[in-house]
Amino acid sequence: MTKPKGFYLSYSRINLYYHSPEEYFMRYVLGHCPKPTSNMEFGKIGHKALEDRKFNWRKALRDGRFLSRDESVIENAQKQIKQPDEAEIEFAVRSKWCLLYGIWDGIRWIDKTAKRGEIDEYKFSGLGVWNAEKVNDDLQLNFYAYAFSLRYKRVPDRLVLYHINRANGSVKKYPVPSSKRSKSEWIRRFKGIENIIEYCYDGITNARWEQ
Repeated sequence: MTKPKGFYLSYSRINLYYHSPEEYFMRYVLGHCPKPTSNMEFGKIGHKALEDRKFNWRKALRDGRFLSRDESVIENAQKQIKQPDEAEIEFAVRSKWCLLYGIWDGIRWIDKTAKRGEIDEYKFSGLGVWNAEKVNDDLQLNFYAYAFSLRYKRVPDRLVLYHINRANGSVKKYPVPSSKRSKSEWIRRFKGIENIIEYCYDGITNARWEQ
């Protein structure tokens, strides 16, 4: 699958417009894309290393002139994070307003036939502060869960964020089991996602670029 033609919303587009319509205009209308930072480039290599164990990530690090300590970060992450059943899964699902597009870092199937699975998300960063509550409220993970429900007609069994700390190499796992959310809680979460999608769709299609 390639990115859809025509108008669509992804997590990155939603997040950018929701927090700064002006920056959205600069990036997606005028095409002024910021230069990727070192952390962003390292994160791309780290993601690929976790999703495809045949990927020559050591060469990619050398080509990018990363430090030798960065090798140990990815080495440790590969040891502690099992490769998912499916990686880099693109989705394009229809919402009430427009097409939603994105990529799940990984899915671990509990029962693939019944579409019971876990969504994995990898975060490579420095001394970021993550905890179960923050993961539970994370816009990206909830957007991905919403897309999962549109595609498979059920909520994911778990949302899991793996935080790989580039500064010290530690790996922390933050699972959010669906069993911890009642039906009314899922409805509330998805209603919140729909409100944000509607806000962004309405603002973008009507060319509102001020907060």
